[in-house]
Amino acid sequence: MRLRIAFAVVACAAGMAAGVVATGGPAVAASAASGYGPHRCYVSDLAAGFHGGQAGLGNRGFLVTLTNVSGASCWVDGYPRLELRDAAWRPLYTRTRRGPTYFDQDPGRRLIVLSPGETASADISFADGGTPANSVLASYVEITPPGGHRHLWLRIPYGPALVYRGELDVTALARHTPYSG
Repeated sequence: MRLRIAFAVVACAAGMAAGVVATGGPAVAASAASGYGPHRCYVSDLAAGFHGGQAGLGNRGFLVTLTNVSGASCWVDGYPRLELRDAAWRPLYTRTRRGPTYFDQDPGRRLIVLSPGETASADISFADGGTPANSVLASYVEITPPGGHRHLWLRIPYGPALVYRGELDVTALARHTPYSG
């Protein structure tokens, strides 16, 4: 019994240090104090989408969003894992670089508690000025939430993209308000 109480106190203190209590609100504070908190967001908890289109000087980009579609709070942190796929869903050579993209600064890794309906997003960009000899023709992006093993698929907006050297830049996930529509 003492071990459970000690674990609950440590879990609450760790949550407060990580910003869980300040980010998640009263429900998270109560669950953290009792030793139970939101779980990591699994693929079954999330819906993915691309929003916006960015273009400039041979670069393209999009915001990839992960929205909590479950009935309970869950958390994400860090960078999504990305893999390019061709039109037949075959994996393509992909090199993902974490940090700033051509279009956005990297907010840095932080814990984000998503209540049902809330969204976190990351900016993805790539150079599209290559040739078929030095690029890959990608139709889909496979997105694995940070720390996850299963993935979501998204069709690249505006048709297949010629991704120079298969290189994608991605920022860490950041909090965003829910999208309407």
